[in-house]
Amino acid sequence: MRGKNRNSIEKSRKKLPQFTTMNVMDGQAGLVNYTSLIFYSLTIDNILNIIVLIILAGVSISMLVGDNGIITQAQRAEQETEEAQEKEGIELALTTAKIGENGEQELEQTNFQKAIDDQFGSGKAIVIDNGDGTFMVSFNNKNRSYKITSNGKVIKKSEIPQGLQVGSTVKYTANSNSYMWQGKYSGEGINVNPILNNTDVNYKITDWRVYNIDDSTGTIELISNNPTEGKVFLGYAQGYNNAVYLLNEACNELYGDSAKGIIGRNINIEDIEMKMTSEALNTTENSAHNYLNAYGYKYGDQANEAYILNASSYPVIYLQEDLSVIDGVKNSNGIKISNQSKLIEPVDTPTGKLQANNSIQPYNSYWYKDNEFMKNAFEPLNNNSENTYYDLIMPNGSNTNYWISTRVIGLYENSCGFSIRYVNSGNMGAFFTCSSYNNNDTDQGLSLSLRPLISVDASLITLKDDIGWIIE
Repeated sequence: MRGKNRNSIEKSRKKLPQFTTMNVMDGQAGLVNYTSLIFYSLTIDNILNIIVLIILAGVSISMLVGDNGIITQAQRAEQETEEAQEKEGIELALTTAKIGENGEQELEQTNFQKAIDDQFGSGKAIVIDNGDGTFMVSFNNKNRSYKITSNGKVIKKSEIPQGLQVGSTVKYTANSNSYMWQGKYSGEGINVNPILNNTDVNYKITDWRVYNIDDSTGTIELISNNPTEGKVFLGYAQGYNNAVYLLNEACNELYGDSAKGIIGRNINIEDIEMKMTSEALNTTENSAHNYLNAYGYKYGDQANEAYILNASSYPVIYLQEDLSVIDGVKNSNGIKISNQSKLIEPVDTPTGKLQANNSIQPYNSYWYKDNEFMKNAFEPLNNNSENTYYDLIMPNGSNTNYWISTRVIGLYENSCGFSIRYVNSGNMGAFFTCSSYNNNDTDQGLSLSLRPLISVDASLITLKDDIGWIIE
């Protein structure tokens, strides 16, 4: 029996790898054998324990720094607390900025900036006027910005959705609403007051296209895919007086949404000019701003001589306009040609216009270009894009017609004309409503479509697989 046991032990030893000092020191082969010995010495239980420990270590790290980890959640909570405090501070500053020495005052960049400095400290945040009734407050040391909507709501600046670009189609149907187009302001007549309803096929819009992306404010501007089927009347002195207000107010009422911070308005000439190439707009002899009209005037020129006597009447709003010149007095701080904050009541004169004591000497704000010129006048929609803004501005080519929310004055030899900007058969021009002659023999009116633009916070636009881009 002893012999048998000894033989069995010897056989078992032969099955084991033999390790000697020579094996271990003998280069790579020895190192492999040495490593094999370590693993051979481990039991199955040891290996399983190590694996479990590795897994637990991975879980622990994930619990600490993963998307839902303790550290990540703590950092997120700290950021949310800071944002809540910043929003609260902005709201307090907003309230302060609206209170002047004599009571409530209009919110402006200057008084808002002062209130922000008082609230957070000088130089900590900067206020930016977006030019559309909204403001941005940006914190210099935290790379965070907040948008103050036109109704005073404070929201964190949103990131532009990935993949959304100029020209993209966005689905949006505004809540049911209507707007009364009052004839006494449009020039159509005191008893003519049509109701525009956005659920009616003539004014219902469901498809919009991205017109402008402002990454600095997280704001997207959308333009209606087409002009409205329904048309609105503007004409005579009153139409010129109130065109900008009526067009913008109608679009805001029909397509805006104050609860979501969506602001509506009608397209203006600045929206169009900012998308034109410099060659088409103002750097070449034949550009929109540089060509000479039949009377030798280009865009921005003042009349060589004042219009006097019977040729010196004007619509009421001209008195308020920037660069108006009446009886030799120049208004250097008036309202711009695409701005108007309140309606103008009719005046009790035979022509509906006012008469200067001596003269008026206006500046020319009119330019005209036909559809063939406009086809090649615009920037590409996106970098290296074959399509241009012409596709958005003239969606129906030479069959495109709509009002533009801009007043225009054209200079002639012995008088001037007061007009409202429009796109007519794809041509970029203006509709003549009345002249500076003290009569209404040539005064006229016209009905055309609306062309709405809406300003939307980027967070409201989402991508759905079965629909595409949408505002819900």
